[in-house]
Amino acid sequence: MIREFIRNSLIELGLYYSYLDQKFYRLDNNQAQREFYKNIIRADALVFDIGANRGQRSKIFSDIGAKVVAFEPQSYCISHLKSRFRRNEKVKIREIALGSSKRIETMYTSDFDTISTLSKNHRDQFAKKVFKEAKWDKTIKVPISTLDHEISIHGKPDFVKIDVEGYEYEVIKGLSEPIKCISFEFTPMERVFEPTINSIQYLTRLSSKYRFNYSLGEDLEFELDSNISGEELLRMKSFRNASNFGDVYAILEE
Repeated sequence: MIREFIRNSLIELGLYYSYLDQKFYRLDNNQAQREFYKNIIRADALVFDIGANRGQRSKIFSDIGAKVVAFEPQSYCISHLKSRFRRNEKVKIREIALGSSKRIETMYTSDFDTISTLSKNHRDQFAKKVFKEAKWDKTIKVPISTLDHEISIHGKPDFVKIDVEGYEYEVIKGLSEPIKCISFEFTPMERVFEPTINSIQYLTRLSSKYRFNYSLGEDLEFELDSNISGEELLRMKSFRNASNFGDVYAILEE
């Protein structure tokens, strides 16, 4: 209790991440992720971090030199983001979620803020079964915007990272024009895999020039030697039956 009070006080004062981010920069995993993203994001790029949580990826993107718009609706995570980036002009925080239309939506919150979700199906079919120790006793109402609307405000991003626990397809449906590179989380489990299929098919309809690859876990290494079409990816048993969650990358190839 005392430890949590001290931590929250340091977050509120903006001191918590002053120390933590020095350690963060040196961690092997973060250095590896930084090198991976350097191959995707140039130093002056605009990045949308959708589902920013406490800002781990936003920090990496800004370290590379990108301008970042971090989208996060959970108040506890927002307090972390504001503390972490209070002196970083490269990162702009938007206290909203994204979806297919502008509205107010119910978020199912867990005591593990990294698995809170706007998808009731994802909560029921995946999170409650995999994260059995988590408590799901609260909901909150969150404002929803769309990718199209946010692009009209901030400009067209070079890279969009989507990590919204089963709500990825709803976010992607809010986009009406191709973006150079989009990553979105997938879970290779039958009852929650449909949003992944729909997302790949939607992006393929948006542009026939999209090619796809994927990574597993947090390693951020492409599983395929070369990018392939969405149809080819969805036919791959190694992708559909992957042993771990991961991220799909949709890359616009001219």
